[in-house]
Amino acid sequence: MRRIIDNNSFYEEGDLSSDEISIDREREKFILKKRLRNISGKKRLGILWMIMDPIVTSMIYLFVLTILKGRTDPESLFIGISTYQVLQNSLKSGCISIRDLTGGFKAERIRTKTILLASLRYRFVDTLATTCGVLGVLFIVYNVSFLGIISLIIISQIIGFIFEGIGLSFSLTMRRFPDLFNVLNLFLRLMFFAGPVMYPMVATQGIHYQINLYNPFTYFVEFARYMAELDSIMTIIDIKIASVILIMCIMTSILGYYRVDRFRWRMTTWA
Repeated sequence: MRRIIDNNSFYEEGDLSSDEISIDREREKFILKKRLRNISGKKRLGILWMIMDPIVTSMIYLFVLTILKGRTDPESLFIGISTYQVLQNSLKSGCISIRDLTGGFKAERIRTKTILLASLRYRFVDTLATTCGVLGVLFIVYNVSFLGIISLIIISQIIGFIFEGIGLSFSLTMRRFPDLFNVLNLFLRLMFFAGPVMYPMVATQGIHYQINLYNPFTYFVEFARYMAELDSIMTIIDIKIASVILIMCIMTSILGYYRVDRFRWRMTTWA
């Protein structure tokens, strides 16, 4: 394997040796463990907070809505909050990932493929940890079907991977204009209440309903509710609109993953 650097870019030629492949795998494990340690920090419960947070959050909102006599099924609320938290974590993770694309190795250049694979493994673990507690509650307490549980696992992972890539595609812009991260936080907070998170789409009407038809999250969470045999609009959605929105999300996500190497180059002192 040869590394070639010129004024415009950095690239590699040739095949990796078995030793290089082995080293890359060890680097992936190191990056994954480093990111998990950063999440747990000095907290005594560590990674358990990732599991407990969506459960506690769902219980708080369930209590509030019960007091206010809101009309929503607990199962629908748990599914909405857990999947939205996956979307939120993934999008933010992608947006800030450009702050450190070294993987924690400051003295040498790590292959982009190694960092990407480690990021994808972390996204899988983070998403699974975020949803597994809710999955247990839905299955044991609310008797959601096994098919509904499996569907929620798959849908959550898809959300995680897609929105991590979308965040990556905007990461360089976020780096140049840090104020946009505040805008993103405000937007995500707004969509938590305006989108079909705490209530299904069937509970909305008028312009509220129409706007949410162009919200990508709607189709993921409503499909999860549909598979759990809860109220959902999946049987009456416009397939053309849904397909266009989802294809745009997937293409933007792929573009984000594809451009990571270019972003790394732009962030170096040599660029």
